[in-house]
Amino acid sequence: MNKYILELREGIPALVKETEIACNGNLTSPDKIVEMINNILHLERMAEEYVYVIGFNSQMRPIAIFEVSHGVVNACWMSQREIMIRLLLCGAVGFVTVHNHPGGTALPSSLDENAWEKIRKAGELIGIKNQDNLIVFNGGYYSDKENRR
Repeated sequence: MNKYILELREGIPALVKETEIACNGNLTSPDKIVEMINNILHLERMAEEYVYVIGFNSQMRPIAIFEVSHGVVNACWMSQREIMIRLLLCGAVGFVTVHNHPGGTALPSSLDENAWEKIRKAGELIGIKNQDNLIVFNGGYYSDKENRR
């Protein structure tokens, strides 16, 4: 899997590989995704909120990871437009959003839930399935998918 940034090339957004990340196998469960994110990005230890999106192929193998936002201690913007641009450019058919809560709060805020709904709907419109939305905090994680049951 590759970590990409988005650059303008002659005014057109283009993916630029930032780093290559070793990722063996499919990430089929929230705990495996969180383990990978924490091992690579140390998201559970960050003092400010970050939002990442992981793009997957049809076999749930991760193909790309993007930092889509960097906020402050208790807030971060999740833009469906910015997420969908990246997913379309890498050819993803599914995705998971991951962000951290530096304060250690496990539950999503109403802002988190509203953003997730907008992102889910945007993905449905263009045929990219939202597999899950995760919150990482020091000591654990929250999975939207596991808690929607």
